[in-house]
Amino acid sequence: MRHPVLFLLVIFAFGCGGDDHLPKGLLDRAVFKESLLQAQLIEAKASREMAIDHDPAVGRPRAAYHAMFEKQGISEAQFDSTFAYYQARPLELKELYEEVLTDLGKRKDALPQ
Repeated sequence: MRHPVLFLLVIFAFGCGGDDHLPKGLLDRAVFKESLLQAQLIEAKASREMAIDHDPAVGRPRAAYHAMFEKQGISEAQFDSTFAYYQARPLELKELYEEVLTDLGKRKDALPQ
C-alpha cells in the first residue's frame, strides 16, 4: 500500500461519521424534541384531569396524541421508532429530556403571572 496514512484517515473519517446520522425513517432530532415536549404537556394535562375528576378514563390521552402527531405531520410509528432509537442511546435521550425540561421552564417563565 503506497499511502497507509491516507488510507487510515479515510477509514477513520468514515468510521466516525456514522453516528451523527439517524437511520432512514426516524424523526429529525429537533422534530423529535418538540414531540417529546408536547408529549410531556399531554401527560401533565391528563394527570391533572385524572386527579381532579378521579376518573381513570380521563387520563387516557389517546386523542391528544393523535392530534399532536397530525399537527406535526408525523406518525405514531415514526415517534415510537425514534423513541426506541434513543432508548438504545440513554445519554442522548437524557440530553434530549434535559433540553425539553429547560424549554418547558422557559415557556412557564414566559407566561403572564
